[in-house]
Amino acid sequence: MYRPALFSANLLIVLCWIFFVPKVYSNPIFFKVNPEMDSVKIVNLLDKAKGELASDYNKAIELLLEAKVLAYQSGNPYLISNVELNLGKQYFFLGLYEKALDCYINLIRSAELNEDFESLGKGYFQLSGVRLVMEDYDQAKTHLLKSREYYIRHFHSEEAIGLIDRLTFQNNMGLIYSGSNDLESARKEFELGLAMLSDDPVLSNVRIQLMNNMGDLNFKEGKVKEAMEYYNLAKEQLTATSNPLFHAMLDHSIGKTYLELESYADAVLFFQRGFSTAKKVKGYSHLRHLSKGLSLAYGKMSESDSAFLYLQLSDAYEDSLKIKKTAEKILVEELMSDYRQEKSQLLQLYEGNKKNLLWLAICSLTLIIFLFMRAYWIRDRLLNMERQRNEMEEIVGKSNDENLLLKRKIEDTQKEATLMSLNNLRKDDIFKQLSQTIHPDKVDNDSANAEALRKILEKMTEDDSQLLFGEFEYVFENTHMGFFQKLKNKYPNLTPNERRLCAFLKLQLTTKEISQITYKSIRSIELARIRLRKKLGFTNSEKNLNDFFLEF
Repeated sequence: MYRPALFSANLLIVLCWIFFVPKVYSNPIFFKVNPEMDSVKIVNLLDKAKGELASDYNKAIELLLEAKVLAYQSGNPYLISNVELNLGKQYFFLGLYEKALDCYINLIRSAELNEDFESLGKGYFQLSGVRLVMEDYDQAKTHLLKSREYYIRHFHSEEAIGLIDRLTFQNNMGLIYSGSNDLESARKEFELGLAMLSDDPVLSNVRIQLMNNMGDLNFKEGKVKEAMEYYNLAKEQLTATSNPLFHAMLDHSIGKTYLELESYADAVLFFQRGFSTAKKVKGYSHLRHLSKGLSLAYGKMSESDSAFLYLQLSDAYEDSLKIKKTAEKILVEELMSDYRQEKSQLLQLYEGNKKNLLWLAICSLTLIIFLFMRAYWIRDRLLNMERQRNEMEEIVGKSNDENLLLKRKIEDTQKEATLMSLNNLRKDDIFKQLSQTIHPDKVDNDSANAEALRKILEKMTEDDSQLLFGEFEYVFENTHMGFFQKLKNKYPNLTPNERRLCAFLKLQLTTKEISQITYKSIRSIELARIRLRKKLGFTNSEKNLNDFFLEF
């Protein structure tokens, strides 16, 4: 149904964006621009934050927050995007998904304003990671492909994209396929990523992730031994300066493998070590998984108190992650992102065509009028179609009623004909009983009228039988249409009595039943059947006449 009010509301929103958004974003107060701010200080803060990651996550985040304030004061889009990206990554590693999402949203919005395709690619890549955590694999894949599209728009070819970024694409696509239970495709992605690796120390982090995820894939396929091999290979890549959460991640992976192997003491050892590492840096996501693993292991060891304690901890850490709230927030941002893209196109149109704004307004008004007229025309057309449909339904209804009435008349006629035929058969029966009573054999043979009476009875019997057989043919044809015509065409030398015998055989009547109907002896019926077989060409055949006429 057409809704003018809804259309007007959407149009009002669009006009508001056209007239007011440019003024807001062009206001220096919005970014607190300070041209004298030295960007070197921001870069130094980012470097210091990276150095603190292995020892003190809280300190690293404090440095990044300070860099964020300075970046927004500088108004430098590149610095803003860089700070938001790094801060979001740290929040994400810690499992603070809601805060990480805020950073990624700011990154995407800044990149959209400045048409920074590389930053847009990074932003959507991180959104894909958040969707992976939410286990929304379809949306994760959509964001990942969108990220790759922006990277290609920036670098002009996929080969020009940095190796780390390409490896991370392979890793995340493998995770998406694995989560969607397309294990074969997941293995191809992971194997391709592992084949692209080199000995460059810069690739150590992505190498660890690929090996760990390859282990998870084998574990999911029930290949526990192969999974343990990949986990150990990944653990060999760890160094003292590696991200502590990688240590916790691998301890969890090895712990769950021991749990599967029913080596519960070893499982607890690795889970506890990973739990301690994650707790130092407040890695809530890892703490949730490690707590759950400890709960399962202690449960297998019949230590119910410890199992219950860690189960409560797992639930508490899950609540702290605010996954549901983050999922709702990211959904809103996805909708807003689509809307911002449309708005951006309108803004570009506005900036490039200020002189033609009046013409645009006239065109818009014309379009609105056209849409209203179009809507009215469509509504009128629909009403006409509805009216025609109702008329057709009424005609069809009447036709159905007439057909039903005609069908009933035909049924009544057939019923009447059947009753008439049965009545005549009854008359024939009475007549034959009468003829037997006054049969010439029972009259004195010397009587002068004996011969005349016999001839009269024979004539009456022959005429009446022919009449009754005609009625019988009529009734029979209503049930087996075309039978007598087909019989005459194929066997034209049959007599009326033989055709009547064929009809009785078609009705699957026995010799005795035919004898009772025709008032002839069983012997005469058998002789008639023999004569009929001869005329039909079945003299030397064992074919049964009843079966033949059943299929005839």
